Amino acid sequence: MVSYLEIKQYLKRLFGIVAEIDETCDLEISSRSGSPIVISNSMLKDAFDRLQSYGKDKLELFQESYREVALQFWGPPSRILGQDASITDTVNGLSYAVSFASLEYCIFLLICIIENAEGSVARVPLELRNKFRNILMHYDTEGISAEPAKLLSLCLGVYTLKVSSNRIIGINRLRACAASFEFLVMYKKSEAISEYTDINDMYSMGRSRRQYQREDIDTPPQRIYNADVLDYYTLAMESRDPFSMYISFYHVVEHYFDAVFRRKLTDEMRDRITHPDFSYKSEEKLYELAKYVKKHLNSDDDSGKGNEFESLKYVLMEYAPIAELKSRIIALNMTTIDYYQTTKVPFVTTKDTRIPWSDTQGVYTKLATRIYETRNALVHSKSEQAANQYKPYENRKDLLREIALIRAVAELVLVNSSETL
Repeated sequence: MVSYLEIKQYLKRLFGIVAEIDETCDLEISSRSGSPIVISNSMLKDAFDRLQSYGKDKLELFQESYREVALQFWGPPSRILGQDASITDTVNGLSYAVSFASLEYCIFLLICIIENAEGSVARVPLELRNKFRNILMHYDTEGISAEPAKLLSLCLGVYTLKVSSNRIIGINRLRACAASFEFLVMYKKSEAISEYTDINDMYSMGRSRRQYQREDIDTPPQRIYNADVLDYYTLAMESRDPFSMYISFYHVVEHYFDAVFRRKLTDEMRDRITHPDFSYKSEEKLYELAKYVKKHLNSDDDSGKGNEFESLKYVLMEYAPIAELKSRIIALNMTTIDYYQTTKVPFVTTKDTRIPWSDTQGVYTKLATRIYETRNALVHSKSEQAANQYKPYENRKDLLREIALIRAVAELVLVNSSETL
């Protein structure tokens, strides 16, 4: 549990305060006007104490008749609701406001930053220091002392959606009302607006480990790649949304489904009909061949596996040797190779999606299952399939962990289907 003194010590580092502080002193911040900006200790401590009565879930702060959450959108709040930045529903006793975060919410964010930081002392992200410098340069610092919430909100770079009710309605109803408001904004304004759910999406928390390792370019290109497929790969690399990244990488692999499937199926049929045990005079053998072809050409609507799943497996077998695949995954993100073996895809609950890397017989089936079921969870949203459904904000971090796998597969497909220069 983050203490009140830890909050003040963090603010000391953020504001560059030189003087020693304790739990009772005001915070005096130097400004270019010569007069310090003063944040009253009593005001800060009262907000810290009030925070204890709020419920907290991810980045939402709530009571039975109030909910506040950080929003991500372009531009100032006036772009959403005009200069008033609020709207009232007199029929249902509700009010909505998009404005500077409350002092309680700012303290809540500071607690999240401190709790998620690496090391014993929470580092102040560079973007917060830069925001504070901009405030000193562009804002009326003489009048801001009376608005510590505004100062902290500006420093944290956060605006929040506040939904208030004149009666107790509970958090689930407040969430539903907030979602309805956000949809209305997007519908009316054609502006994207969404709620933050993870503090790491808001700020760089000082983590030194990159999501992907970087390699030096020490040789010129030595292969020619499929230009049409490279478009999908480029789209994936440009995207910052894991949904778009995954689907674009999947499109790289999908491009080869038909050709590889047809080649594999005809090769296997050729092997069967030229085998010494096969006879075109045997009704039983011909019927077995017909059933084999039917099984591989027709999709099975109940299981969702058919041509596409078989094609994916064939592409993996042809272009993604397991040793090469594991090596590339480790190069991209070494922490995920064991994760894929021990952990199922969290938002796919009806299939075992763990990959047994050492199982030479079953590894491609499981590999295809993990990729295919993840893809299905992204593109299908039927209410009957809720158990296998990706929720964009709730499962975002889970999907990010799947990117190294699908990217490595897409890259091996590109490389192993290319031509030498």
